[in-house]
Amino acid sequence: MVKAPMPNLPVSTQRFSTSAWSPRECVPAWRDLYGRTIAKLEFEPLSADRLVVEATLQKLPGLSIVSMASTGLRFRKSPELIDDDGLILAIIDSGNWTGSQLGREARVEAGDAVLCTNAEVACGVTFGRRIMFRVPAERGGRRRAAGRSL
Repeated sequence: MVKAPMPNLPVSTQRFSTSAWSPRECVPAWRDLYGRTIAKLEFEPLSADRLVVEATLQKLPGLSIVSMASTGLRFRKSPELIDDDGLILAIIDSGNWTGSQLGREARVEAGDAVLCTNAEVACGVTFGRRIMFRVPAERGGRRRAAGRSL
């Protein structure tokens, strides 16, 4: 059997930890660095206790993977943060995730998964460990740009 050579694909890995900031800087830094820049979400801690988040982001061509553990967070995707129509598959390892999008609400717990779109407003709460896979829906974006429905 002849094996085809594996293409040399660029992979980018970033690690984020709220332990890198003082308690006073922690929430604003997390909101700006991860929330508004990478996830395109607004975050609020659920309690006045220190926000604790550990995350690893891997970007490959056509796929982003985030492994994250956190204390309780409230999240919101506002219309101004919508920048693509990709899909996100969130798999809950521990804790839970409750979210609302397109008039529907889902609650998923350890061992469950949920599929969301990046193209619509959303809100919810989450805590624990989760893995998220983000895939761009490039064709959907082109169809919308061309004025055709999906």
